[in-house]
Amino acid sequence: MAIKKSIRILCSVLIFLMILPVFIITPLTVQAEDSIVDINIAGITKKYKEAAKWLGYINDLRMSNDLSELVMDADLMELAMKHSAELSVHIGNGNLDGTSIIGGKYNVQYISIAYGQIISRNSVVNEKNSVIMSSSIKSIGVGYIGGRNSINYMTIVTSYKAANEVDPSVLTQSNVKLDMPTKCSTEYLSNLVLSPAANSNIEVGSDLPVRFLVSNKNDTEYTAYVTGDTYITTTNSAVIKVTNPNRILTLKKGYATIGVYFMYAPSIGAKAEYTVVPNSAGDLVVSPIPDQIYTGKALTPQVTVKSSNGAELQAGTHYTLTYSNNINVGQALVEVKGMGAYIGQSVTVKFNIIKNESASVLTVKSDKTNMTLGESASIVATVTNGSAPIKYKFEYATLGSSAYTTLQAASTSNKATFKPSKVGSYTVRVTANDSSGITTVGNVDINVSSALNSTVKVSPSPITLGNTVNVVGSATGGVLPYSYEISVKKPGSSAYTIINAKGSTNSCSYKPTSSGTYEFRVAVTDGEGSSSYSTQVLNVTDASLVNNST
Repeated sequence: MAIKKSIRILCSVLIFLMILPVFIITPLTVQAEDSIVDINIAGITKKYKEAAKWLGYINDLRMSNDLSELVMDADLMELAMKHSAELSVHIGNGNLDGTSIIGGKYNVQYISIAYGQIISRNSVVNEKNSVIMSSSIKSIGVGYIGGRNSINYMTIVTSYKAANEVDPSVLTQSNVKLDMPTKCSTEYLSNLVLSPAANSNIEVGSDLPVRFLVSNKNDTEYTAYVTGDTYITTTNSAVIKVTNPNRILTLKKGYATIGVYFMYAPSIGAKAEYTVVPNSAGDLVVSPIPDQIYTGKALTPQVTVKSSNGAELQAGTHYTLTYSNNINVGQALVEVKGMGAYIGQSVTVKFNIIKNESASVLTVKSDKTNMTLGESASIVATVTNGSAPIKYKFEYATLGSSAYTTLQAASTSNKATFKPSKVGSYTVRVTANDSSGITTVGNVDINVSSALNSTVKVSPSPITLGNTVNVVGSATGGVLPYSYEISVKKPGSSAYTIINAKGSTNSCSYKPTSSGTYEFRVAVTDGEGSSSYSTQVLNVTDASLVNNST
């Protein structure tokens, strides 16, 4: 008892991130009796690493004031963790069962509580906080938990007894899951109020504000902890667990059951059932949409919507419009979705997109789609069904780029010459405008490669008669694929003899039959029909003559 009398609550830092407004309308009340109920605190985590960080802040301050460092006590830390968890259910300095948090076996001297999200360091660690600045205390327990909705809770407990030091490895852990069965006094869960009145008829489209209040005998008002929410179905009843007391629920035809429950004590709660009836505003009526002419762009024709009572309705006030499949020739859709008094109603209307037979069509062609650098391509644009005069603008860009450069300004000429200065892939775009204001766009892609070059290599070189050489041809530039033809001109001959027929093979072997000078030629042809030739001379000597000369 002496210990309890000496307890001082010296620091309470309360940070509320959300203040829930309370409304009471024709209440449906569940009155919990004053008793102890079993609850389970779940969905939270113990953050030992963060608790150790806060101990570091505290010891920095103590050492700057010539006080000894405090040691984290294992029992006090778990006691502080437990109370931090309880804070997520009920904000108060006692246990949930109504008893004191201070246990004699822990030799607790002081308790300082701070809770909220992103607690300010100065709100707990400051020179005015004599709980942590007392020279008589020797051990400390810091409890730091991560609660629901990213709200953190912290408790600091101190003692004048020497610490039962916590294992250092524990203080490296964070987000340790905690499911904590405990006892709770129903005085913390005393009055649950739900509105509007149950067993009443509510029109489709009307607002059903679900509001609740929890009152505590010893304090003012507490809002209930509730989870999730599920929308009302059109055919079945459903319990709505709201996360916000001002959540507006959308009602459709059928039956609705609204329920509000305590997260940690689901046996304590309130619910109300309602019959959702058709509203007096009537139903959505959408007029047919005439056929639309294809333009190549998304079509959003005007839609006329009335109620079945004859009232004209306005988009954005009574309904929204969503178009789909509304670019190409074919059948398009527009969904008319009710708002306000027409919530829950949806009408889908079809309309046709048809081809304008007189619409202009642009065709763009090039005499070359693959060419080598230095060559030119002739671009011709042709418009059919256009209204003369027609003007053509030619532009080009590297393939895939949207940055076009003018090749030829808009004029009545439908031809242009394209001679690129760099190797690469290009798109030539033509924009045609006829006299009726119709614009059509077409393009053609052109690949530009470097000029075709060929080489030939004969090895070994020179050789003596009786040896064999390898002849290898290679190519660069041009347009793939390459084909190779290898031939040889023998000593005393003016014509070439083919030794490797034209094909994809670029090498062969050859054994000279006499001494003298041989000339090997490789002819390369690329995929566009361009050709390139290269030659190499090979000297062949008679081995017997070489030996005699030595």
